[in-house]
Amino acid sequence: PLCMSSILLATGRVTKEQYELLLKQHRNEAKEINRLIKDSDLLDAQEWQRLLRFQTEEICYSMIGWKKGMYAFKAGPLPSDLVLQAGISVDQLLMEGIRQIDEWPMVNRYISTVDAYFTRAPDRTAQEVAQEFSPEHVTLFTLLNGSRSIRLLGIQTLLGLFNAAKHLGELKEAGFIELTSTRSGVTKIREGEKKRKKTIKINYLS
Repeated sequence: PLCMSSILLATGRVTKEQYELLLKQHRNEAKEINRLIKDSDLLDAQEWQRLLRFQTEEICYSMIGWKKGMYAFKAGPLPSDLVLQAGISVDQLLMEGIRQIDEWPMVNRYISTVDAYFTRAPDRTAQEVAQEFSPEHVTLFTLLNGSRSIRLLGIQTLLGLFNAAKHLGELKEAGFIELTSTRSGVTKIREGEKKRKKTIKINYLS
């Protein structure tokens, strides 16, 4: 599952050196890594809540697509400062998750794997993208350099996996970007996700 440390590193909110210090503190003090991140001065409260919400939504959208899985409940009080202060509507999560499941086949026509790498097509500019697409498309377009996978771009931009894949598929269809490579052994997005072992642990949800 998507962990907070991956989000922090991918978005540049924490450097590799800062994260290694957190890991060292985690081992020495036997504290949960999320607790150490929350208690540090690396993020303010508003930014922490924003990233926590993004993490929660992405995990839930992933689970909605499972056909079977494993889960466990752990008794005990919730650490209130690590819980989302603004609750997420279960109805909204389900509706969005179902919408994504319905639209993945259309995305798969242009994007076969979340481990694909794209680059900007020759002579295509961000200004041209802005004339035809949304600011989110422009952001993705400017980040493309052939070294970032769709999975990573979804985290870096906080658009999420589905939206990043959908937007890049639209850019590919319009001829603004080109596929550079894919990681071998990866099948279509939804099929690949279904083949993974479905085990997840969620500690902090409101």
